[in-house]
Amino acid sequence: REFAGAPPEVLVATPARAAECIRGGLFPPGALASGLELLVLDEADLLLSFGYEDDIRCVAGAVQRGCQCMLLSATSSKELTELQALVLHRPVYLDVGAGDG
Repeated sequence: REFAGAPPEVLVATPARAAECIRGGLFPPGALASGLELLVLDEADLLLSFGYEDDIRCVAGAVQRGCQCMLLSATSSKELTELQALVLHRPVYLDVGAGDG
């Protein structure tokens, strides 16, 4: 069913479920393009290997270019580099590292 009024302020979903909602017209037209401020992709290093590329493309295409996107990953991989190219425009990297204790 469609959201009454505006979409929720916080939406937590797998890429597949978010894309399903977009494709199914469950958000008011343009709601993600005009209202989404932050897109977080957790376990980003695994998303492409789990087959979410088309869903991520769908979600990325529905949000405005100025939307801040965060890719969270404990490791770096070829898939993570591919995902960065897919959704990030001017990435800034923060490597927390393992630390000393």
